[in-house]
Amino acid sequence: MKEKNSDVKSIKNLMWETSGIFLKILLIWEEVTGKSNAKLMIPTELKQKILKVAVPNNIVISAVSKFERLMVKRINSKFDEETVLGVRFFIDPSQFKRKKSESKPRKDILSDFSQEEISQKKQELIQSFNLNGEMAEIAASIELLREKNNIPRSK
Repeated sequence: MKEKNSDVKSIKNLMWETSGIFLKILLIWEEVTGKSNAKLMIPTELKQKILKVAVPNNIVISAVSKFERLMVKRINSKFDEETVLGVRFFIDPSQFKRKKSESKPRKDILSDFSQEEISQKKQELIQSFNLNGEMAEIAASIELLREKNNIPRSK
């Protein structure tokens, strides 16, 4: 296991030695911002020693702009010369959109009921209200939810 960690470290070192300044900043970004903050700020460009950083909204921009000097200091401490003079934050929510795979899975509220329970309730509704099969199946799910949550029938 230690061997893998040393391999990763050597790859990072190799990238550091062969990369341009902007890529080097990307490599140390978590060190500059802290692990949790790194996800709230995305460096997009280094131009004339000004680092442009995207943030998702005004709240984040207000919070992180206070740490601009510290970020510049941390970045410059990794280089032999003054690499960054300032940070320009800008709002770009599109950089932070959640991917579908990251969204929370929706709980299927009908999974609490067995197919047998749904079929039994469906038959009751067909007999009681003379519903067709499709309508009775939909109504059966609703009725089971209503009963489970002790919600009275509306009159």
